[in-house]
Amino acid sequence: RGQHPNAGWFHGPDGEVKGPVGMALSQSLFTLQVGFIGFVVGLVFWRFPPKKINSVYGYRTPRSQKDIASWRFAQRFSAKLMVWTGLANMGICRVCDSVLCRMDLPGAVRTIYEALLVVISAIALCVSVVLPTEIALARRQKL
Repeated sequence: RGQHPNAGWFHGPDGEVKGPVGMALSQSLFTLQVGFIGFVVGLVFWRFPPKKINSVYGYRTPRSQKDIASWRFAQRFSAKLMVWTGLANMGICRVCDSVLCRMDLPGAVRTIYEALLVVISAIALCVSVVLPTEIALARRQKL
């Protein structure tokens, strides 16, 4: 119907993404941020784990701070989990976002769904790192 092939993909004078497709792209990036942050933080913790027990940096729970062996184990274990769960989180959010894009929702409703997706993915990321790490620490400390 005479529409430009790049309709929907353009930047406004302020550089902000405009149009329906551009808006979907920026909202899609919004939903991926939790997994990406988890992935990057996991890589940093994996590459530069804290050497000593501290109250500033690293995986810090009473169980992980019980002794230096538990501390080192928790840092390695949780960092690896965070990298993999961050990647999984990004994949799952991408799939959910694709489903949302195919639904004909008003902008405000879509934004609410995406905000809920971000909150749920943040909680899932935390639980999927903390719970297995604490279980592994408990099993390790029983030995």
